[in-house]
Amino acid sequence: MSTSADKTHAPTPRRRQQARDEGRVAHSHDLAAAALVLGSLALLATAGSAVFDVLAGLLRVYLGGDGWMSWCNAGAGNDWANDQWQGLIPVLARLLLPLLAGSTLLCLAVHLAQTRLLYRPSRVLPDFSRVSPIAGWQRVWSSESLVQVTLGLIKIAVLLTVATANLWNQRQQLAALTAHDLPAAAQRVWEICLGMGIQLGVAMLALAVVDYLWKRWKLERELRMTPEEMREEMRQMQGDPQVASRRRQLARGTKPSGSPASAGPLQVGPIDPAG
Repeated sequence: MSTSADKTHAPTPRRRQQARDEGRVAHSHDLAAAALVLGSLALLATAGSAVFDVLAGLLRVYLGGDGWMSWCNAGAGNDWANDQWQGLIPVLARLLLPLLAGSTLLCLAVHLAQTRLLYRPSRVLPDFSRVSPIAGWQRVWSSESLVQVTLGLIKIAVLLTVATANLWNQRQQLAALTAHDLPAAAQRVWEICLGMGIQLGVAMLALAVVDYLWKRWKLERELRMTPEEMREEMRQMQGDPQVASRRRQLARGTKPSGSPASAGPLQVGPIDPAG
């Protein structure tokens, strides 16, 4: 059994393609999550004012006096609630569907950039090893799982540090919210949350890049080849050396060495009866 220390040769393109066919590619879910957070915040920053104005208007209508009066005048029936809900659906769809579609397309783009449209229909087939308790415990207590848990704790600590530092820097603005009316206070809270989200997204992106590079380095180490594997790989790529030499000789129009025809023309003469 070969160890990682014995694997000194870089993987060949053929070995990389075999690993890709098996679904072994460098892929980081954290990178997609970070891109999703930053992309969603960018979409909210672009269309956030319109969304905020519409939602604030809906709150004034339905939580103000006019909303309660219309509800009381309608007799608090189901028809009034259905009419209001049917009126809300187009408004919310016009506001939220572009944001959801943009976030989904961004997440898919990041996944495709890492896997380059990896097609694995075998993943949908039933595999009882995935639900095996023994295999599950082996995965849980493996060294790779411990590394993943450690990295996860580091990521959580970094994100908590960034969020705490942001709130500490905004402590005076948060304390001054009581001096503003409700719309101004809500606008200020939105700006604080947006700034914190951007900082957390940038921190997530930095951690995700490190995670992706680590997984890529780990995959490259796994794909490295021992000298014996390299010789076998070159033999499979180039074929048998004797067969290749014979083909080259036949292509040049010469007779292969060692064949009966290389001994010259057959000499036929009279046969001596005495032997």
